[in-house]
Amino acid sequence: MHENRTVTRNATIFSSATLLSRLLGLVRTALIAGTFGTSLAASAFFFAYSIPNMLRRLSGEGALGGAFIPVFTEEMEKRGKLAALRVSNSVGLAVSTVLIALMLLITLILQSIGLLFPTSEKTALVVKLTQLMLPYLFFISLAGFGMAILNSLNHFLVPAISPAIHNVILIATLLFLCPLMGATKEEMIYGLAIGVLVGGAIQLGILYFPLKRKGYSLSAGVDFHAEGLKKILRLFLPGMFALAVTQVNAIMDKLLAFFVKGHAESAPSELFYGNLIVELPLAVFGVSLGVAVFPSLSRLRASGEMGQFRTTFSYALRQTMAIALPASAGLILLREPIIRLIYQRRAFGHAATEAVAPVMVGYALGLFAYTALKIIVPAFLSLQDARTPMKVGFRITVLNFAMNCFAVFVMKRVWGLALATSLSAAIQMGVLLYLLRGKIGAFGGRQIALSIVRIVLATVAMGAVTLLALAAARVMTPGSGVYARIIQVLFPVSCGLISYIIFCHLFKVKEVREVIVALRKRDMR
Repeated sequence: MHENRTVTRNATIFSSATLLSRLLGLVRTALIAGTFGTSLAASAFFFAYSIPNMLRRLSGEGALGGAFIPVFTEEMEKRGKLAALRVSNSVGLAVSTVLIALMLLITLILQSIGLLFPTSEKTALVVKLTQLMLPYLFFISLAGFGMAILNSLNHFLVPAISPAIHNVILIATLLFLCPLMGATKEEMIYGLAIGVLVGGAIQLGILYFPLKRKGYSLSAGVDFHAEGLKKILRLFLPGMFALAVTQVNAIMDKLLAFFVKGHAESAPSELFYGNLIVELPLAVFGVSLGVAVFPSLSRLRASGEMGQFRTTFSYALRQTMAIALPASAGLILLREPIIRLIYQRRAFGHAATEAVAPVMVGYALGLFAYTALKIIVPAFLSLQDARTPMKVGFRITVLNFAMNCFAVFVMKRVWGLALATSLSAAIQMGVLLYLLRGKIGAFGGRQIALSIVRIVLATVAMGAVTLLALAAARVMTPGSGVYARIIQVLFPVSCGLISYIIFCHLFKVKEVREVIVALRKRDMR
């Protein structure tokens, strides 16, 4: 139970800070929507930004963290802090070298596109924006590596809050720098790209102080012959692909979106706007719990406590379901009011709201699977098994591509791309759970199933209350003004949240009660 309380406490610390960052992210994206709408400039920016962002999530926060944390934890347990720091320094130097080489290679490829092939205005804008934002990959990947070190040392607050600083910089950029860049959207968008670059550099810089307080030092030296470094290298590449599935699918979505008939220019931005709202509960709860549980699972595996490993994994999975299922229902039921409140102004009109709403539903249907994967894949990595999720991930990517092609060329619907991603994630979750059970034995499947039944019952009851509250809000505040938009979101959300807690008590959903207790007693150290 001690490990479960530790996981919940760390998850609440991370989720509280992440909530602030994500709320600022919504403000940032609302400003982008109001300034650029679903224009060519917005679509080009989102596609160009997704390239270094995907590589950042893989190299800095995803595969590298997935390979590094269990090995670093094992080094700490068996050989002490100095040996662990030497391994981390060796990894940091190797990562820096690879990132510089990767940026040079991407720059060469981008330069070749303009020289060897005729380019449209769309392609030229994407290439220029990608080149400008490419150094962001270096800064943010190293920041992700620093976050992994801090998480391994049981420090979660600063890593979670540092993205908020990045969002503040982007908000300032949108308000003050973008208008100075020119009169057209295609000129103004370069200001936003500059903000991404500056924000990444600052996000890396603020990690220096907590790392120093935790005893991290470059003076510990490097050891390129350490067994721990060899283990990290063996885990990294398969782990990168295992964790790349969602990111590769997201890139695939945006690329194929350019071919949706009638939506060639707007589809990538419609996908981005819809997915960003769904990512709020995913990041605040799913990612937070995954980040918190990963070091715990790694420590339990390193110390051979596999019984507690299974218990902790089951506990984390049940907690994700207790949050993801009601969040998914709420997003689907309140899709248009939420989009109107966050995005609809100036360049983002009613037609854009109607276009983004079904995309948001498509992504929201898979929220339970996305959150579960944030627990399941780290469980494999904590066992130092990256090959199994890699093999499954490869097959899922092929399946997702086939479904995406069906959505684009047969259905001809943007929301079909989002739905394909959700279906792929659900299948990936089911396959990995089956394979994980074969590796570690039974981890309380009946208990998980019973919890999910209770959660679904509470969610259905909550949904009914939410719809009634939405109808009441529309009667109380008719129209589409700012005040009406706020009430039509906050009132049903508040009623839904309160009713869900009550129904969870009635249906004995203990996972929600544990989260509430942790929030009351959270330790911010």
